[in-house]
Amino acid sequence: IIYFVMHLSRDTKLFIAFLLIYFFISWILVWTYLNIHMHYVPDYWEWRHNTLLRGDSNGSNQFRLLSFWLPELAHRAFGQPIFASYLMVRFVFTFLMFCVFHLFLLKWFEHQKAFLSVIFLAAITPVTYIRSFQESDIILQFLFLLGIWLIVYKKIVPLAILIFLGTFAKETIVFLIPLYFFVGWNKNKKTKIIVYCLLLGLVWLGAFHITREMFYEGHNNKLWQLPHNIAQVATYFKYNFLVNAHLLYVPLFGAFWILPFIRLKDKPYFFRRSAPFIILFTVLHFIFGWPEETRIMLPLAFLVIPSGILALFPNNKQAVIK
Repeated sequence: IIYFVMHLSRDTKLFIAFLLIYFFISWILVWTYLNIHMHYVPDYWEWRHNTLLRGDSNGSNQFRLLSFWLPELAHRAFGQPIFASYLMVRFVFTFLMFCVFHLFLLKWFEHQKAFLSVIFLAAITPVTYIRSFQESDIILQFLFLLGIWLIVYKKIVPLAILIFLGTFAKETIVFLIPLYFFVGWNKNKKTKIIVYCLLLGLVWLGAFHITREMFYEGHNNKLWQLPHNIAQVATYFKYNFLVNAHLLYVPLFGAFWILPFIRLKDKPYFFRRSAPFIILFTVLHFIFGWPEETRIMLPLAFLVIPSGILALFPNNKQAVIK
């Protein structure tokens, strides 16, 4: 083993070191999540899980099938308690997300800046644990990142497959379609891009319909959340804003909300084209989601963080910038 390691390239050795770091960070984050939600005793996890399996849960998680099918698979495969299976799924997808994010960023960054970006994501992640008890978000994050990678490398068929499967994790995967539109738009290929976006939309609608048809009766989830969010704006300064949970999404990225739009013309093509998507994603989630549940903003991290790093530290990896 020592002989094998000694003959690896420097980049490979660095990445292995980072993998070990990401492994233990993922472990720490799972422990953090468990302790924040310690009041959910194992019996509650099992009751909630069985409710979802039966289709009796009157909530949006009922339609996010992978969020309880994967823990059920782990439970049957390893015979461990249900709550342990949920934690295992969270750990696996957190670790995979960090590793893939690092590899994705090597297109533009050296290992050190890629590592800095992943650490920033890991640092803000515990904030998203405070007001949520959902497994679908970490699965969505991983799949959303894979989708961004496929968009960068223009892999339309794998992207369509991923959108179909990702809808069974969370319907938010649909936002990959406008991102594909912004990144791929070309005045010489307008018809092609529009047709591809329509086809991807049909794929998403098909998967969305399947999830709703499987668990339809008794579920009434409101899509229009703008009145709720406008009402919450009034609370921003009514109480102590330092402890106002409805403001958590503001410090989630902090200055990185602004940095993606600074030095925009000097950034790689992908980050220039994806900048309007950041605005679209944020505005639509204010209309159709609850921004105070900061976990819903995390898919933006894969765009906001590296674009912000590029604004702070102009890239010197010129050979791969395109």
